[in-house]
Amino acid sequence: MGADTVVTIGPDPASVRAFGSDPGDLAAWEPAYQAGRRQADEAGARLRSTWRTEPEAA
Repeated sequence: MGADTVVTIGPDPASVRAFGSDPGDLAAWEPAYQAGRRQADEAGARLRSTWRTEPEAA
């Protein structure tokens, strides 16, 4: 049994820009969080389109 589709999720360019070059910069955390939330909505839609909703027949 194997995967038919592989989906890789990583930070998109907007998320990378929002976080900036210093992950310790607390001022960047809120914009980075918001960018991640936006990306999560997009990724969720992508994942839902690949998930099977019916079990496979044996």
